[in-house]
Amino acid sequence: MLDADAAWKSVSDAFHAVTGIDNKVAVSVVKHLNPCGLAVSNNTIKALELAWAGDPVSAYGSIIGFTSEVNGEVASWFSD
Repeated sequence: MLDADAAWKSVSDAFHAVTGIDNKVAVSVVKHLNPCGLAVSNNTIKALELAWAGDPVSAYGSIIGFTSEVNGEVASWFSD
């Protein structure tokens, strides 16, 4: 629960802090209360890739927060 709360807080802060991007989405990757990846983009997959690249080793087994709905394309990204 604490990781989920930290993911929501960090993704929300990033979403509100970044300006100048139309249709922006933020993605946060959190493990043990520490964001190990955070990105904002106008594309959910791109934001996910950038956030995951922050620390792909720590990202394994993490909680991931999105400011947009997760669709089938995003869900399938995890199985590739």
